[in-house]
Amino acid sequence: MTAEEIRKLASEKQTTLIIGLDIHFPKKFTSVTHLFDFIKSVIEATAEFCIGYKVNSAFFESLGSEGWQLMEKVFKTIPDSHFKIADAKRCDISSTNQFYKKAFFEVMDVHALTTHLYFGVKALKDLYHPGKVLMPVVLPSQKEALDFLLIPTPSGKPWVFYLLEQLKKEFTADDVIPVVGATLPENLLRQLSELLDGYLFLMPGVGAQGGSLETIYRIMGLKALIPISRAILYPKGPESTLSDIEETAHNFWKQTQDLYAKIKPQVSS
Repeated sequence: MTAEEIRKLASEKQTTLIIGLDIHFPKKFTSVTHLFDFIKSVIEATAEFCIGYKVNSAFFESLGSEGWQLMEKVFKTIPDSHFKIADAKRCDISSTNQFYKKAFFEVMDVHALTTHLYFGVKALKDLYHPGKVLMPVVLPSQKEALDFLLIPTPSGKPWVFYLLEQLKKEFTADDVIPVVGATLPENLLRQLSELLDGYLFLMPGVGAQGGSLETIYRIMGLKALIPISRAILYPKGPESTLSDIEETAHNFWKQTQDLYAKIKPQVSS
C-alpha cells in the first residue's frame, strides 16, 4: 500500500485514525485462542472507524512461539482494505535485514514496518522491500531520546535533521513514513513538516500519552496518521467491554473526521 493509496483511503473515510492492537493485559485471557477471539472482535467492531491497524510485536513476542503465530493470524484477520503496520522497530546489518524483510513483508505480509535509524540510511535501503513502507522512528517524545537526537553536528545542525536529509535523498514519500511523537514541541513539528514536505508521518502519543488531536492536525494537516492504542482498547481500564471499545473508537473517528473536514477545504483550494 503506497502513500498515495493511504491518502486515498483516508479521503474515503475522512480520517487518518489507525488503531493500535497492543495487548497490555494478556493475563486476563484464559488462552491464546481466547485472546485471538478478543482481538478479532475488536477488529470487526472498529474496522469502519479507521484506515488501518498497528500491531506492536512486543506484546505478542512475550507470549513465546504461540504469540508469534498469533501475530501472524492477527495480520491475516485485518481486512486487506486496511493499512497493516508491524510495530517492531527492526533494522540491522544487511544479511540480517534480509530475514527481517522476509519475516514481516513476506510471511506476515504487512504493508509497513517500523524501524530505527541507528544503522544509517544504507541499512534502511537493505531493509526496503518494493511496494512496502518503512517507518523509521525519527523523533520520539521522550526527553532522553531528544537530548541525544538533537545533539548538533559540526555544522550546528541537529544530528537527526542531518539523518532526515539523507533519508529524503534516498527514499520517496511512497517508500518511507517517518514516526514522530505527537507530544513534541510545536516548533519541532513545524520544522519536520517543512523539511519533509509531501511525506506522511505516523504520530503516536495521542490519547493515553496526552497528545492533542487539534494541535497535530493544525500543524501537520492531513499528513498526520494518528495511531491510538490504549485509549481505545482500555477506555475504562483492563475490564473495558467490547461496547466500550467500539464507542471510544467511534468517538475518536468522529473527532478526526471533524478536524479532517476543517482542513480538507484548505488543502483543496
